Amino acid sequence: MATTINVSTLTVAITETLALSTDASGTTDDVTFSQTNNHIINTSILNASKRIVELESTALTTVVTFDASLNAGGQFKRGDVKYIRITNLDDSAVLKVGLIGDSSGAFQSVAANTSIMFTGTQLEIGATFTSFANADSIKVIGVAQQQLEVFVATT
Repeated sequence: MATTINVSTLTVAITETLALSTDASGTTDDVTFSQTNNHIINTSILNASKRIVELESTALTTVVTFDASLNAGGQFKRGDVKYIRITNLDDSAVLKVGLIGDSSGAFQSVAANTSIMFTGTQLEIGATFTSFANADSIKVIGVAQQQLEVFVATT
């Protein structure tokens, strides 16, 4: 008998907590802030891929690829991708994460023990910023033996 996977809702919770305490003039001024935002990314998620990647070197490394029609291994059908999270698991090294198009892309610095999230596979390339282009991949640059977690949810 074939297994049936039912669609599910992907909800991402972002929690921010900050406590500041100053005592510059002998007077204590405590400021505390806490907030959680729940974001429903999609209500029709059918597939999730979560894996740990260890970089072999400092060279540019492809960790996710996109295709117009195929879901297989680390390759995902571009139109089905609803959420991507790349987490830098290193406790000190920065990870550079790039959403790459046909001839160029944009990289973002991701600090140690932090994440970057994407909710689609399109990016704006060029000087005019008038239209989006399809991304072909996500590539990273880090240090040898640096580990990262890659999570992709698709419909």
